Amino acid sequence: MFLGRRIGYGKAPFEPHSIPLIMLGAILLWFGWFGFNPGSAGFAGFLETQAFQNTNLATAVAAIWWMFLAWAHTGKASAIGACNGAVAGLVAITPASGFIGTWASIIVGFACATVCFYCVLIKNRARIDDALDTWGVHGMGGVRWCSLNGCI
Repeated sequence: MFLGRRIGYGKAPFEPHSIPLIMLGAILLWFGWFGFNPGSAGFAGFLETQAFQNTNLATAVAAIWWMFLAWAHTGKASAIGACNGAVAGLVAITPASGFIGTWASIIVGFACATVCFYCVLIKNRARIDDALDTWGVHGMGGVRWCSLNGCI
């Protein structure tokens, strides 16, 4: 917002130019997050196992739910939407990954995908130029769930 919109924003469609690279990036993030959430303790135990399971489950639920939300809104689901949902799930589950039950990680996945999906829609309708949906996915997913889990 400080620098302004990209030249031509709103006049010409800015489609992603490499969907396979977007998917590869999301897969690498998902895999790397296992070193972040459960691996940060430095040893293996119940807490780390729970963090691993919750990280994977919330991310998968968020990715699938984002695709269903997109399908309900536009009539089509996309791989980019699934990647956005996966990143939203990773961001949202991080503060509580080792401290909540399995059922709660499913709820976090559904809730964060819903919140982040509608935040991205609001951003698009407001014509804010955010090429990576950073505000909707990282910002709202992270702030919302981190504040609920006592990080802030």
